[in-house]
Amino acid sequence: MTLHSSDTDPSDIGVDRNLAYLTYGLLFFSIFFAGAPALVAVALAYSRRDEVSPLIRSHHRFQILIFWVSFTLALIAGIFFLTTLLSAIASVLKAVDYQGWDKLDHFSLDFSKVTITPSTISLGVTTVVMMSLTAIWLVAASAIGTLRLASGRPIRQSGVLR
Repeated sequence: MTLHSSDTDPSDIGVDRNLAYLTYGLLFFSIFFAGAPALVAVALAYSRRDEVSPLIRSHHRFQILIFWVSFTLALIAGIFFLTTLLSAIASVLKAVDYQGWDKLDHFSLDFSKVTITPSTISLGVTTVVMMSLTAIWLVAASAIGTLRLASGRPIRQSGVLR
């Protein structure tokens, strides 16, 4: 596979390659900034994927895949986090002793009545595992893509992902 097709201006190859590197960098650093750089990265990849050489196109497609896999994993982690949080809040609310709606300015909380159930713990552990998988995916996939781009090799994907 050649680096560029016959209708691509050779001066654009460096720019396209640098944009692909930038996109991998944005995906990598998105774990430190709550995913915001990944939105910029996927916008770059979507906007440039049809205008570049086949080599860079394969990397843009891979960057789009990286984004959607990490988005899905983060969404699942967020659902587990919210479920864990609601379970913990429900446990605390059960321990609150209040005198009715007309006397909400006086209530007491007995922490000895707060219980953390095994299901809450398992939800919390699942949240941490899903967040860790998301971070590992972003770092590993971005590193693999960057290394393949640096060596001039395309990313090969199966039929459904093309």
